[in-house]
Amino acid sequence: MIASVETFYRNAQFALFAVLLAALGGCSSGGVPLGFVSGHVTSGGKPKQGISVSFHPVDGGRGSQGSTDASGYYELTFAGGRKGAVLGQHDVVVEIKARFNDADIVVKQAQKYLTEQREVHSGSNTFDFEIDERQLAK
Repeated sequence: MIASVETFYRNAQFALFAVLLAALGGCSSGGVPLGFVSGHVTSGGKPKQGISVSFHPVDGGRGSQGSTDASGYYELTFAGGRKGAVLGQHDVVVEIKARFNDADIVVKQAQKYLTEQREVHSGSNTFDFEIDERQLAK
């Protein structure tokens, strides 16, 4: 009888360990599913550096953003440094962010070049944007 009780407890401990391991494994992805989003921002076919690209879910929730490098390339980053954006339809803003001085006073207003919608799917998404620096978005 004692052997079967010991076996029962050993099996129960194993089952509990397996359930906890599975639960922790499910959390390792960091929460909501994301689609990887990247692309290029150009003006007149030339890459634009320092442009902010923001994706805001139409249904609400946390957005993602990125900034272009010297080649005009960007990758979106979500909360916790995770790469990508939540799946679904997004309002997209392509702009140069406002600049502030040390006293938090705006020294240069933001310049929005583009606002439109794009849909993020599971997997890899490439969205390239061509901006016209002579015409700011309304």
